Amino acid sequence: MSKFKIDIFNFPRFCFDFGTDFVRVGITDKGVFQEHNVIAYHIYRDKYLFYGKEAKELMGKTPKIIKIIHPVQKGVINDFDAFFNLLSFIKDDQLFGSWTNLKLAPYFSYAVVGVPNFATEIEQRAAKEVLQKLGFNQVFFGPFSYCLCCVFS
Repeated sequence: MSKFKIDIFNFPRFCFDFGTDFVRVGITDKGVFQEHNVIAYHIYRDKYLFYGKEAKELMGKTPKIIKIIHPVQKGVINDFDAFFNLLSFIKDDQLFGSWTNLKLAPYFSYAVVGVPNFATEIEQRAAKEVLQKLGFNQVFFGPFSYCLCCVFS
């Protein structure tokens, strides 16, 4: 019999807060990471150019062919594709680029997302689907204060 054991309950927990200004991601034993909720989009090339802080710095300085997008309005996903690209950028470049032991974590863990009380069922489903598309097996809803408790417990 092998002595090698896999603790399936020891994978990191991820907590998300989709705010109007920031996307906050809390990870168990790592802390809370936040990124500006802004994307620069090139209209003619149909391509997202800059994300987060870089896009925020371009606000008011862009030509007409580059559009600044705020994918979340009042805590609810407004542009699903743009927000998925922003979360993919955060996941690949910001979070998992520096923490190599987290690369496979979303495929074995769950996420808790804070949604506003006034969000409709369709808006809640959009929040769930964007995280499932990122690779999380299960997605739960809760207030952000609960999400912080999940991170630091």
